[in-house]
Amino acid sequence: MSTPGPTSRDLAALLAARAGPEYRCPGESYAINRAVHLARLASGYEACRLCVHRHDDPRRDSAPSDSIPFDSAQLESARPGPQVIGAGLRGRYLNDLTRAEITLWAARIAARLQVESPGRPPLVLIAHDSRPSSPDLYAGLAPGLRRTGCHVHDLGLVPQPVAWFALSRHRAQAVVYLTGAGCDAAWNGLDVTTPGPLPWTGSRGWPDLTGLATRTASQPEPTTMPEGSAPAGDLTPLRQESAQYLAALADLFHGLRPLKLVLGIPSVPQRRLAETLLATRAVRVDWLDCGPRPIDFENAGDLDVVRLQDAVRSHAADFGLFVHEDGFRVSLFTAEGTPVEPRQLARFLGGQPLDAPAGHHAILFDHPYPDPEFAPITTACDGLLTLARLLLTLSESDAPLAQRLA
Repeated sequence: MSTPGPTSRDLAALLAARAGPEYRCPGESYAINRAVHLARLASGYEACRLCVHRHDDPRRDSAPSDSIPFDSAQLESARPGPQVIGAGLRGRYLNDLTRAEITLWAARIAARLQVESPGRPPLVLIAHDSRPSSPDLYAGLAPGLRRTGCHVHDLGLVPQPVAWFALSRHRAQAVVYLTGAGCDAAWNGLDVTTPGPLPWTGSRGWPDLTGLATRTASQPEPTTMPEGSAPAGDLTPLRQESAQYLAALADLFHGLRPLKLVLGIPSVPQRRLAETLLATRAVRVDWLDCGPRPIDFENAGDLDVVRLQDAVRSHAADFGLFVHEDGFRVSLFTAEGTPVEPRQLARFLGGQPLDAPAGHHAILFDHPYPDPEFAPITTACDGLLTLARLLLTLSESDAPLAQRLA
């Protein structure tokens, strides 16, 4: 005679008994078990700083904490919030930066742009990168700009050089680009660039917003337009800019000799554009898979640096090029895997090395595009433009890169 097995109710009771006490983090609506509680304590989880169980002894069980009192204003003020890092605003997704935070920062940016162009509503371009958190945060960008009267052209998912390209073509007052470039994958943020191109930095643009960013939870910023203020700006989708960008670069990828190269591009939309530009050329490309994380090319032991050098040597490539996640900076390696000094590369290609916005691995080119249609764009900083100039220059001679640089 067979013995009846346990019912679903029995199993639920058994699992509940094994799970132990439950905890509820300040500001959260769901309970967590003891394992998650201890893991959060060990990792320095933000809400733990205000939790009554932050001194919990791991060797002792605690009672359930479904009714832990907490002060939401105190918790909000304890959050560090996003910070200006390099040329942009950066913060950890959800810990420091939420969709609502993006809307508030967008409104602050718009207010600053309104001061720079009194009497007329600014035209602002917006776009975002391919990080997983970007679509969620991006949904808060246009509302913050529009509610202060800015007209917004939405470029969507494009690499940042395409956004700069559009800034010049449409004569907008600024482009606000949502990106976490330069930080780990869990981070995101905003870059603001005005015509020139002139990006906001820690000493220009962003400091003007510091006072606005210090409001407390008891003095929230308005979420609606005050009576008598300017009407909300228009929102216009702009989805053909990548096609225009490809047309501007296409002539630079003609007449190339059959070079072999290893290419690493962590930006998904920028890699797609590179694949399109190189698809019908004699150039052979071995792609290096890489994700959104900062890479220290000054450190010879960095994993991605070693991978790129090994790939160049194993594929007998003419050179290896890594286009950084921001889309501007590049790091070049010879066929022997030797890194090329950025200023040396700039001189070789007839460009100007930049100390800003993207650091000394970025190169600025004058009169970048041969097509007269794009003549009004007098300067450009772009990793794919650097690649095009490099391929053209190396196609002028059969000599290897190291010899040409000597």
